[in-house]
Amino acid sequence: MDESPLFSRLETLAAFLARLHQKTATSHPVDWQPVCAYYHKVLFQLEGEGLVSAERKQKLMDLISLWRNRLGDCQTFQVLVHGMPLP
Repeated sequence: MDESPLFSRLETLAAFLARLHQKTATSHPVDWQPVCAYYHKVLFQLEGEGLVSAERKQKLMDLISLWRNRLGDCQTFQVLVHGMPLP
């Protein structure tokens, strides 16, 4: 195992994020509609800035749809580190 200072700090950060993820989990399921809408908004902005072609945008939108369909069957709950909405 690499014992460099960077590896040690990354390991500490990963452990912190894992604990934060576990401690802030709620019993509220994730609503995927606004998540996907946000991704689509970003893709349209990137296309508008000329950073993503229309073809690439469509491929990414197809992947988002595929991802959404696969996660829709999973029981996924809101957590703070993923930007859960505040009450």
